[in-house]
Amino acid sequence: GPALSAQLAAPEATILDMPKIIGIQNGMISLIKYGLSDCNDGYASYPGYKWCSDDGLYYRSIGHLARVPAGTTIAELVSEVSLLLTAGRLSQDNRDTIEAACSAETDHDAQFRCIQQLIVFSTEFHSTNKMEKSGEDRAVDTTTVVASTEPYKGLVYLYISGGLDSFHLLAPHTCAPINVYERFRAIRGKNSLSEGIGMKLDEMLVID
Repeated sequence: GPALSAQLAAPEATILDMPKIIGIQNGMISLIKYGLSDCNDGYASYPGYKWCSDDGLYYRSIGHLARVPAGTTIAELVSEVSLLLTAGRLSQDNRDTIEAACSAETDHDAQFRCIQQLIVFSTEFHSTNKMEKSGEDRAVDTTTVVASTEPYKGLVYLYISGGLDSFHLLAPHTCAPINVYERFRAIRGKNSLSEGIGMKLDEMLVID
């Protein structure tokens, strides 16, 4: 592609998968709406009190963005946030879209939070280049794909935040001369008072 042809490389991009991208965006929106908290996958942990409310009072946060905007009109607010978050590179198309969307908010502070949220989703916020829309329609691929006669095979990725270790994925069943199954049950909390959380032998599916 164009990046390879230009001999461009970004080794750090190899660790930036979709869950991390979505996590960053969730955290940014939560920070703007609720302050530094756990609300909607925010960057902080639960502080132990209050609730999540997008009203500018930040009940549940341990800190929040406290800048008081200098602008009074919606256009001035967009220009101010654009300067802070994109070095003033926000395109006119994006500026018009954000102004139209956030002018519907009922008060000045809500408009300011709305503008911040939309700008952190803009391409200008996530890059250092000047972005311009071409105005061209996307090309539609009209290539006719011939159905394959090969059996379908799909690769499914599961992103699980912990909880899936080797014993959960492939638990020991019958091993000799060492009773690995009983060792597994002991690790899973089985003792004289409790069965623990390990699977019982008759509940397992044997893999030969």
